[in-house]
Amino acid sequence: NGRLQVLYPHLQVGNKVKLVIQGQVVDFTITGLVKEFNSETLYISDATYDRLFGKKHLANNVFITLNTSPETQSVNWLKRLHGHAPNGNKQNQLLTKLNQQIEKGWQKAGIEVVGASVKKDELGMVKAHLNILTFMVLAGAILALVVGALSLVLTINLNIIERTREIGVMRTIGASIRTVFRMLWIENLCIGCISIVIGVLLSFPLGIAITRFLGNLIFETPLDYKISIPGSLSVIIIMLVFVRIALVLPRQSLRKTTLQKALTWGE
Repeated sequence: NGRLQVLYPHLQVGNKVKLVIQGQVVDFTITGLVKEFNSETLYISDATYDRLFGKKHLANNVFITLNTSPETQSVNWLKRLHGHAPNGNKQNQLLTKLNQQIEKGWQKAGIEVVGASVKKDELGMVKAHLNILTFMVLAGAILALVVGALSLVLTINLNIIERTREIGVMRTIGASIRTVFRMLWIENLCIGCISIVIGVLLSFPLGIAITRFLGNLIFETPLDYKISIPGSLSVIIIMLVFVRIALVLPRQSLRKTTLQKALTWGE
């Protein structure tokens, strides 16, 4: 699993490893990687285990999966059991009760149960921790976005102010305010598109590094990095909106600026 790979990074899918089991060297091929939060674990098939240890049907962990889905079949099963479809809290209570009944059944059969849990509850705890991290990272991203947007607005306004004389010359030779600002819109849009490309190229290595760091720090196993398409599109749209706002703000002041004042700007 992932935690074992953290201890031995050279273990990759497809590699061959040699393990000493009961005094004999056995060759294994790594066929997959399990993403889980359990301790360091190595899994082998039942047939291989029986062949190596000469024991049949011996296990120290049992996973029971309900052959139903929460969206379809489980609702029908719960309806038959209770006469109505319960909400999410009711389903969790039923799973907990079922878990307790199974544990008591094993104990009555003479099977020692070290511990039993509902994976759905464990997943909920993991999600709760991840939500805290997500909120902190999102807050930092929003703060950076606001600072970047304000810097963008300030930069565009300063650029327009510095080009007042150039804009005055263009208006003198017949260019309208609309034409001038269309040109400025295209220029700043190109700058924004270049910044998007640079941001995308930098986000991949930084995102992977941060994801792996947080996963190893909290869960002691690296987390998978996935891109949020809605989040990325939202940032791009916000950038375009702020570019538009930055061009609207100085528009009225330039309208009121006379051609003589524009041509003598900075003298």
